[in-house]
Amino acid sequence: MKYLGDFLNEDGELQIDKFNGEEWFNHNAMTPREFIKKADKPDSEFQTGNAKNGLDAVKFLSKQLPVKIAVSVHRSSWNYGGNFVVTIRAMDKGKSMYIFNGGPLEYVSGDSTTTPEYKMSKSFDGLFTPEHKRGFDSSYTHGSFKSIQKHDTVLQDIVDVFDAYEKKYGKKYSTKEASKEHARNQKIEKMFRIQSEKASDWITKAKQSIKKIVPEVKIFSPSINMGKKRIKLRWDEPRKLRHPDEYGNMDYVFNSKEYANYQKYMEKAITIIEKFADKYDLEVDISA
Repeated sequence: MKYLGDFLNEDGELQIDKFNGEEWFNHNAMTPREFIKKADKPDSEFQTGNAKNGLDAVKFLSKQLPVKIAVSVHRSSWNYGGNFVVTIRAMDKGKSMYIFNGGPLEYVSGDSTTTPEYKMSKSFDGLFTPEHKRGFDSSYTHGSFKSIQKHDTVLQDIVDVFDAYEKKYGKKYSTKEASKEHARNQKIEKMFRIQSEKASDWITKAKQSIKKIVPEVKIFSPSINMGKKRIKLRWDEPRKLRHPDEYGNMDYVFNSKEYANYQKYMEKAITIIEKFADKYDLEVDISA
């Protein structure tokens, strides 16, 4: 993204990039209509390359999505082609919604070295579409490879995720409700960090106990995914603890004080996690 300093020449004078006599770098998001009016002209840079992909994306998504969209444009630096890059986000109250602040979508058309790609928020995690057969995962950026030859289908993939949301929850995605949900999730995540630290204290004690006799045990701190409404606690036990019958006499482990403390401390950690999950109606995924 360009910043004010990028447009100062050697004399410190402000250099605003212009196209067809109009300023683009005003740091304000445009509506689709405003963007299309400026960009969709026969002699514009938006008739070729990834800039055209950005224009096509605005035309398509503005008609197909259940949310209003905001369009911003910046010019990539010279070593990345110096071309226009289009970014699309949802719009709420006249402003762009960033994903880290509750926004559902960020599509970027790419510069001369990258391809169009998109990210979507945790609200869509686990939703199934023809493209996301294993469930959508917000931790990844999507579409970059596929968009090389099938940019139009990448745009449809975005629409399909919104459609899957409506199918699962029985209502269209709403930026207003999403903003409220984001605020609620942030509150829950903040409270979880406190409880996670308490659980982690017991987990640390469990590690210290079991490593004296079975150092292969690995225990990980609990994590939360508000998109999936899930808390996950994972630890790995070696086969000799999971299938002791295959290893002869294991009484020296299971009858030890260290093992008893290990179980006791893990039970305390799990209790903290389960109480928190019950309070906020979250699923608990415990794997050992």
